[in-house]
Amino acid sequence: MTKKILETNLKEVKGIKIVCSKCGAYWFVPLKGLVPDQCISCKASMPDKTIFEAVEYLSRLINSTKEFDFNAYIETEEE
Repeated sequence: MTKKILETNLKEVKGIKIVCSKCGAYWFVPLKGLVPDQCISCKASMPDKTIFEAVEYLSRLINSTKEFDFNAYIETEEE
């Protein structure tokens, strides 16, 4: 069986897409943006602090790739 590996350089990442499991609504959280504490559609609670921390860490990592001259990738497999 052949697997297709997909790589995305973190320098290309502009933010993350959040999808509500209850209603399917989705929105984009930019690396320097605000994170809602509830779904924009059905008002379900969201872990805004956790999402904010993840986006903040990702932003710091991307900035480090420039400062220390290395590349970092997110790797996924296509099913």
